[in-house]
Parts: sequence; C-alpha cells; structure tokens
Amino acid sequence: MDAVLDRMGDVSKVILTGDYARGQDSGTILVDIFGTNLNASYLEQLSFKIEKIINRKVVFSIKSGNSDPNGLVLFEKD
Repeated sequence: MDAVLDRMGDVSKVILTGDYARGQDSGTILVDIFGTNLNASYLEQLSFKIEKIINRKVVFSIKSGNSDPNGLVLFEKD
C-alpha cells in the first residue's frame, strides 16, 4: 500500500464515492483522490490493472477542494 501511495504522488485523502460507497454493486467503482503533484498516468495504469483483477470498472478522479460528504474515506494522511 505504501509503495502504491508513493507512486501516486503526495496523496492526502482517498474517498470511495458513488454506488459502492452506498453499498450498491453497480459495476463501476468511483474513487476520488486528493493531493498535490498526483501522477495521473500511474493512476490510469493502476485502474486498468485493478479492473482486470476484480472485473469491475474503476474510475479515479483527481480532486481538490471539498470531498463528497457521502463518500467513504479509505485513506487520510495524518
């Protein structure tokens, strides 16, 4: 996990949003990633690898500002 976060950039928070955050299996997993100097290319590669393993669409969104209040926080930097 630490190696993945390091390659992503300076990640401050990762939040699961959308249907999966509400407990519904829609087939698409939405993940908001907050931070600075985030590696969009690496996130695209990572989503492709995860999709092949779990047979679900994974969409990473690089965000700034406020997070979705209905999201599930998966990681938050101290």
